[in-house]
Amino acid sequence: MKRRLTKLGILIGIIMMTVLSISEAQVIKKRKDLDKKSLKNYKKAISEGRNRKYQKSLDLYDKVLKKHPEFIDAQLRKAGMLHNIKEYDKSAQAFDAAIAMAPEYDPQMYYSLAIVHRDMKTYDLATRYFQFYIDRSEDAKRKKRAMDLRDRAAFAHEATTNPVPFDPKKVGGDVCSDYSEYAPIMNMEGDRMIFTRRVGGQEDFYIAEVKNGEFIRVSEVEGLNTPQNEGIHTISADGRTMIFTACDRRKTGIGSCDLYYAHLDSEYWTIPSNMGKVVNSISWDSQPSLSADGKTLFFSSGRQDGYGGNDIWMTTKTDTSSWEFPTLLSEEINTSGNEESPFIHPDGHTLYFRSDKHIGMGGYDIFYSRYTDSTQTWSPAKNIGYPINTEGSEGALSVSLDGKTAFFASDMAYLNEKSNANLDIYSFELYPEARPMLTTFVKATITDKETGLPLPVNYTIEVLSNNMKPTTGKANPYGTFINSLPTNQSYAMFIKMDGYVHHSENFDLQGIQNALNPYIIDIQLTKAAKSESTTANKAEPIVLNNIFFESGKADLKSESSYELNTLAQNLVNNPSIKIQIIGHTDNVGADVDNQKLSEARAKSVADALVLRGIATNRVSYLGLGETQPIADNDTEDGRKTNRRTEFILK
Repeated sequence: MKRRLTKLGILIGIIMMTVLSISEAQVIKKRKDLDKKSLKNYKKAISEGRNRKYQKSLDLYDKVLKKHPEFIDAQLRKAGMLHNIKEYDKSAQAFDAAIAMAPEYDPQMYYSLAIVHRDMKTYDLATRYFQFYIDRSEDAKRKKRAMDLRDRAAFAHEATTNPVPFDPKKVGGDVCSDYSEYAPIMNMEGDRMIFTRRVGGQEDFYIAEVKNGEFIRVSEVEGLNTPQNEGIHTISADGRTMIFTACDRRKTGIGSCDLYYAHLDSEYWTIPSNMGKVVNSISWDSQPSLSADGKTLFFSSGRQDGYGGNDIWMTTKTDTSSWEFPTLLSEEINTSGNEESPFIHPDGHTLYFRSDKHIGMGGYDIFYSRYTDSTQTWSPAKNIGYPINTEGSEGALSVSLDGKTAFFASDMAYLNEKSNANLDIYSFELYPEARPMLTTFVKATITDKETGLPLPVNYTIEVLSNNMKPTTGKANPYGTFINSLPTNQSYAMFIKMDGYVHHSENFDLQGIQNALNPYIIDIQLTKAAKSESTTANKAEPIVLNNIFFESGKADLKSESSYELNTLAQNLVNNPSIKIQIIGHTDNVGADVDNQKLSEARAKSVADALVLRGIATNRVSYLGLGETQPIADNDTEDGRKTNRRTEFILK
């Protein structure tokens, strides 16, 4: 039964407490005021309680109080006993009676009553009584603890009064079994889930394929599972690098638990390697989460130079593919308590984690924080809300690329149905306010135009709409790479490899507010060096997708500098080639005007290359106006495609 105080009830209570406090010395009794038999029963009641004979203890307290109802110590001990046996409502009534008897007798009774109301989930009253204790206590340490509990009770009242949407469903297929499954991580393409299954104390990795939203074909991850335990893990965007936790590895370990990595070489995983003393410490290092670009690794560590307990750290990959010394995330995320289970979403800006110190519902709550590029700071941790967070402790949370689906492990089936005591994997629709930035991805496969062989190219993705640091990387040996693209930005992507003409793409996602299909691109690179097919290659135009002009003019926009710099560098690296810049327009306007505009724009690009050090005899230009459309001029998208700048090899 929930007990609420009306405003009138509170006012009467305050008046009564004030009156009673004046006459306290005349109302209460202490041990010295008891007769011998009552004192004997009181002492026996204490003894029976310590021996866990709770009902006998309560009967004796009632016997004493029947004869001496003013004996406040018996009343308080009875109230505490009732709390111990979870008779919360009776406990609260007993504490209320003691407080009414002598409001200023002992501040501890307010603290105890607050705990009772917390356990009754009457959090508003718990908040009130914690404050009553704080106002009266002179014990600084206990007072500080009461302040924390007060704030948690106040949060719990607000959270339970305003619950967030939450409808968890157990993941289907063969993912959930009679054993424990946890640590679910979806790949970026959303067609595979990697998770850990514990069988008889043995932890191994499993993979579940996803087709049309259904989980199918669960199998072990061959080559990574060993007779030892393989724990919490993370996987790269292309699915070819796994970083995971392994503990008590005597031959290769550095601390109690370390981070290891392995690569998928063709169809087989390499032998796992310790990430080394730069990343790992002599302490506990665990729970990795790799960013979508593969350049930043978040993990939890118990190393001593943190804020206290387990903290979340990050390390970044250098240009030589080694890892830098980890840095501690700021106090917006880390506390003097424990922060664990980081998950960095593919948007690169939203971090989910759990903490037992940030104000929350229970032992460990799930929180999230967002990174702001302009200030290079994390936002204060925000509780993901009730009932996602409960009065218990929550585990790790991961979120799908589109931000709509969250995954976690729970024993709720065991608690609700009294089934086998194990963990199962659940999913639920994450409410909009807690979702990451809307994100899609680009998956590119690059081959040689002549031979069809895969090319392990270098790529750069620039954000055109601000001064964010570009994302750089290298395709795998199969000529493929995958990278996330948060919406509301405009991106330029450049593909570069020595001996080949550069290639560019543009992804204008500004103003996008809905989920996007990913960009799956097959790119064929043309060799810059002369070959038997040079004649054929010369005639084929290559679109400069990131050349931008002011509307109706030949003035280059500043966003064009990325493309111009890349093309100029490509010409420097290949001094034998010459190019011709070709300008095109749509069919809006007079033919003559379009011809002049296309030629002026082509000349602007050629001049910009000369300003970047390219000899004039290597760059010519030509305007073709509206004569060579490659899309339908009857639509805006088609006209935009036709307004293009190209070059050909000469």
